[in-house]
Amino acid sequence: MPFRARGGLAVALFYLVACGSSGGGGGGVQGTLTISPQTASAVIGGPAVSFTATLSGSSNAISWTLNGPGTIAPSGGSTTTYTPPPFGGSPVTATVTASAGAGVSASATVQVGVPTSIDVSGTVVGSDRVPIAGVNVTIGAQSVITGADGRFTISNVSLPYDLTAVLTSPKRGIVYQGLTRRDPTVVMLGVTATPLTGTVTGNLSGGHPLGGANESTRVQFASPEARNLLNGNDLFVASNPYSMQAAWIGPTTTTGTVHALQWQADGGTVPTSFTGYASQTGVSVSSGGNVAADLVMSAPPVSTVGGTIRIDPSLLYFGQSISITFPDAPRIVLGGDAPSGTFSYLVPNVGGATASLIAQAISSASNVSDLQMAGIPPGTTNLVVDLAAPPTPVAPADLATDIATTTVFTWTGMPGTVNLFGVRGRGTTPSPSYYVVTSGTSARIPDLAAQGLGLPPAAAYSWNVNTYGPLTSVDELAGAASTYLSGSGSYFGGTTAPRDFTTTL
Repeated sequence: MPFRARGGLAVALFYLVACGSSGGGGGGVQGTLTISPQTASAVIGGPAVSFTATLSGSSNAISWTLNGPGTIAPSGGSTTTYTPPPFGGSPVTATVTASAGAGVSASATVQVGVPTSIDVSGTVVGSDRVPIAGVNVTIGAQSVITGADGRFTISNVSLPYDLTAVLTSPKRGIVYQGLTRRDPTVVMLGVTATPLTGTVTGNLSGGHPLGGANESTRVQFASPEARNLLNGNDLFVASNPYSMQAAWIGPTTTTGTVHALQWQADGGTVPTSFTGYASQTGVSVSSGGNVAADLVMSAPPVSTVGGTIRIDPSLLYFGQSISITFPDAPRIVLGGDAPSGTFSYLVPNVGGATASLIAQAISSASNVSDLQMAGIPPGTTNLVVDLAAPPTPVAPADLATDIATTTVFTWTGMPGTVNLFGVRGRGTTPSPSYYVVTSGTSARIPDLAAQGLGLPPAAAYSWNVNTYGPLTSVDELAGAASTYLSGSGSYFGGTTAPRDFTTTL
């Protein structure tokens, strides 16, 4: 839920709670340990505090541990640094402890306070994580426009705060509610950059003959500039030569790797054997250009990925899919099925590749529960797939009329998730889309008339809610490393069935 500041800047008091003890065995003294400074100040999102441990009467190594929020580094040596948590709206407590063998330790309790205001410096990106220029960002009464790098800064922001980002072409508005972090990354859903493209052609040999029954061969291009594209830069190959379009964002030439993977399905929908793999590094593709990459495949080593499926009794199991991801490339979907109880999939064990698993179940009202596990090492056979009851729309009812920005939309949530409330036009004329990211289970359509994105009258719309976990706050979802809203990484959550409505006249 949103954090709320309480008062001004709190002072953190560090004090010694233990020092020295007698060791066992011969009963000799093992040394005495002290920490300095004994007092200091700290604030959420503020500067770090350094500590020094002094050990007398012993030559043992000193180690450091932390109990509570924040981080310490390093974990060994005579000094360490405590860094307060980067966001939060309530005072927190942490304990830093130095140890030098059995019974020899000293601790400091840290009371970390909340700032009365912060400077917010964030970035607006598209669904492909590419920065977006020209976005109107508003916090309170202050508004700024993002620069060419998608960045913005707004000073003297009270906690917690709501952030609104508006793009007029295409028409998108999104509100992040209850933020406290200084560095949010805002995702404009459905907005992607126009990539540069080139062509990779070549011949594949080795493995099974191309185009045979139950045979699949896929070629994929990967480079640092192509990494964030949502569509996979890949091609199913049935005959030689292949010709694949490579896409990327950035310089006019990108250099990367071509992967080729071949498998057999034997009439089913998941692989039963892998008959070919090859890669070629240093493939440079220029915008509008053509480059050749011939690959000779050979059968790769294989492993299995398996586990158990557990489904909420209110749901009907829908199915799952297995994918493989090379370190430099998007995933290759290998296949899917609808097993019951336990499952086991064959995957290639080559090139540092990891597996991804997506599982879904559906309710009688068409609400979907899903789970995505990424980065699974080949050979992992103890996975547990839990599909919980999904979110459910409550109000307004389907086909409601006279909906306005004052109308309250409600739904049931999922524990340990953050919600994305979405409103999208369903007419032939392009209409603005609105989103709200919230830890609550209710929302209104944002009133963005002042930003040129007013809700059209008598317009046909639909709404639904997506949930993402494990998350405890909107702050977590707005982290730079968060991949929830771009559909990558590991997460669990759900999607409500869409409901239609018409706005007021």
